[in-house]
Amino acid sequence: MICLLLILAFSAKMNATDLYDLVTQRLQPNLAKIPGVAQTNLIGGEEREIRINVNKNKLQAYSLSLPQLVQLIKTSNIDFPTGKII
Repeated sequence: MICLLLILAFSAKMNATDLYDLVTQRLQPNLAKIPGVAQTNLIGGEEREIRINVNKNKLQAYSLSLPQLVQLIKTSNIDFPTGKII
């Protein structure tokens, strides 16, 4: 068995979150598809964050609780990461 560790570093003329998206959505999946590649890990980078301001009146108008809204966000849009709820 041959073990090989390859370390790649990326830099580009784009903002940090766009570079992170490029690496996670295009480069990392393609590297993982190479025959014999057991694992790919991404260390560092800036994940995209989306801040959601909740309007209490609109939430009540839709008969939703805050935990229900959080669950809806977590389970929506499988193709694009929704981020971390903090």
